[in-house]
This record gives sequence, structure tokens and C-alpha cells, in this order.
Amino acid sequence: MEPTLLLIESEPLRAQRLRDALSGTGFDLRLISDPEAAMAAARDIQPLKILIDGGSREVDAPAMVRRFAAVGQEAEIFVIASGDDAIACYENGAAAVFPSSDSETALSALAARIARPCPGADRDGQELDLQRVKGMLEDERFITVNQVLDNISLIIEQISDEVEGGVKYFTQIRQLKDNLSYLGLMMGTIAHGIKGVLTGLNGGLYLIESACRRQQQEKVEEGIAISRQMMQRMEQVVFNILYYTKKRSLSLETVEADPFAADLAAEFEPKIDSSRISFRVELDALGASLEADATMLRAALTNILENAVDACAADTEKKSHQIVFRVEQHDGQIRFDIQDDGPGMDTETRKKLFDLFYSTKGSKGTGLGMFIADKIIRQHGGRIRVESEPGEGTRFTVDLPRRIPDVLRQYRTDQIRDFEL
Repeated sequence: MEPTLLLIESEPLRAQRLRDALSGTGFDLRLISDPEAAMAAARDIQPLKILIDGGSREVDAPAMVRRFAAVGQEAEIFVIASGDDAIACYENGAAAVFPSSDSETALSALAARIARPCPGADRDGQELDLQRVKGMLEDERFITVNQVLDNISLIIEQISDEVEGGVKYFTQIRQLKDNLSYLGLMMGTIAHGIKGVLTGLNGGLYLIESACRRQQQEKVEEGIAISRQMMQRMEQVVFNILYYTKKRSLSLETVEADPFAADLAAEFEPKIDSSRISFRVELDALGASLEADATMLRAALTNILENAVDACAADTEKKSHQIVFRVEQHDGQIRFDIQDDGPGMDTETRKKLFDLFYSTKGSKGTGLGMFIADKIIRQHGGRIRVESEPGEGTRFTVDLPRRIPDVLRQYRTDQIRDFEL
């Protein structure tokens, strides 16, 4: 009987190319497109080897390698990935990582490596492969940088021929222009956000003042509630600015998931207009805990919750809305779910949602909240997924490991790069 090779690939054309390339390796090839189904299949059929295509849109290769390791999967795991994902896969236990390429040379090398007998638990060889991949990545970066520098050199030489000392002058002016443009964008977006908060605060104070003159106690309380809400929002804006500008490491502690979520919900609920938006909390972590910086994690989830509230408040087509905040255990991780039935988002908005200074709120937003939420979750070794369609609401799913990966412990907030573990 032929040994089994489990191929995890969600794109049909790519799957066919890989199937053709691996047809002569002597394996019984089983193709599965859905990552969750692949996890179940691996338990049932116990394949000798597993190939994960990290270039597929639906496949998070580093996470899958980590999950296979967590359940004690004994198969030899191969991954198609590049950049930081390649390093993360090696550090999570992959036997080998191959570049994402459809060339015959790359596919032949992939097939030849998979056809080789399993070497067993050869960690020394794996460490050598990891160093080799890191070296290859550094070589690629070096070549790319040199190509860019060569092009810049041609321009600088032309300027230098005409103006003595032009190289230094040109470089300094260009850097100054870039810094001033960036600073101007940052100050402009933050000023708009603060202006929106101050406008709401002035409205609350005016309501208090006019209600006091007319001795309308109910209106006074309404004005106080508005003012308090605006001050809380100002605190969040200040936190976001400090997080973005300050370099700091995580202050880790053991956080009980259910009590943490309950406290956050109790603190956040007064900010919601209960006449239009109902807020439901579901605590299903069943006593599980996680390693986290509680202050930063609270700020990240608050940013997402505020995004849900703002979306529902801006939706005038419905008289009432609901936001569900749920915490649970999922595949050995802690999952926070925030779901609303607001107006939803189109594809373009979803793509830009976590970009710096991007906001759909006009003068009411700074464009920092979702960007910082994403950075904080990444710094904890987690990830945020967004499901949304126009008119169908939005769901944010935040998955966090129970323990911070060692590779992230060395990074400060300003060093978190755009990679996922």
C-alpha cells in the first residue's frame, strides 16, 4: 500500500499543478482545501507526510504547523511559504520550506525532497535549514536594496555633475520632505479625531447648562452621560497616540479569560446607547487563562468594540441593533468574538481597515484605533479576522495563543512587523 501524502491547498489551479508535480513521488495523494477539514483528516488517516501551501488565501501556514505540533502529529510537514512566514514555519517545527513558485525547477525540487525517506526527528538538520532560509532571505533583501541603490545612484550622479555637494543636499531635503509630510498627515488625522470628541463634549456641556437653567433634571443627567462618554473616548484617543509613539515591551501576566471579558464588558456597556443598541455578553472560556498584557489587550478589544458601536450608530436604516461579545476556547487558543448587525463593509474597506490613518468616520476618527488593535494582537502572537458584507453586519474574530510565542518576547511595540504566527 502506498504511503499517504496530505496536500492542503485551497486554490484549484494551484492544486492541479502540485498534483501533477507530485504524481511520481510514490504517495497516495489526498487533497483537502479547507484547513479545519485537513486537521480532522490528519487525525483519521495518519499521513506519512503533509504539504501545506501557505500561498493560498485561506491557509495560515505558520498557524497550521503550530497546531499540528500541538496535537502531536508525527507526519513530516513541508510548507510552501516565503518571507517571515517561512521562518515562522521552521520555528514551529516544519521539516522543510519551499518558495512559492510554479516553475518546473521549483516544483521538481519540491517533489524530490518529499520523495526522500523520512529522516526522523533531525532537529540539527532543521536548525541548519532554518539558518539557510534566513540566509536566503537576507540575500534577497541585499540584492533588492542594491538594485534600488543603483537606481538612486544614477540620479544622484546626474545631480552631482551639476551641483557641487548636491548628493548630501538632495538626500537631506528628501528626508526632511518625507518626515514633514508624514508628520502633517499624522497631526491632521489626530486633530480631526480630537475635534470630533470636543464637539460632542461641548454638546454635552451645553445640554447640562441649558437644563440647569430650566431645572430639567432628566436633561442634566443626559448631558452628564454624553460628557462622560466623550471624556472616555478622549482617553482612548490619548492611549492610541501614546501606544503609537512610545516604544515599550509587553508587561505579561496570567489573565483569566472569562473574568477579564466580563470586566471589559461591564466597563464598556455604559458607553452604548441602550435605547438603540443591545449588548449581549457570552462567557464560554470555561476557566481558561492566557498570558497577556491586560492593559494593552483591553485597549485593543475596546477599539474593536467602539468600531462596532460606531457602525451601528451610523446605520439609520434600522431602528435597533445588537452587538454580541463572546469569549471561548478554540483549538487550544482563546477566541474573542465581536459581532454586530450594522451596515457591514465592502471589500475595499475590509482591505484598508487596519491601515494606518485609514478611517471611515470622517472627522470623528483618527485612523489609529484599528491599526493599533491589530498591532497589539500581533504582538501577543494572535491574529484578527474580519467577516463582513454590505448590509449584513460585521464579525471580528480575535484568536490568541494561551502562551506568548518566544519569538515575540524580544520585540517592542514599534518592532512588530506584518507577519502572523
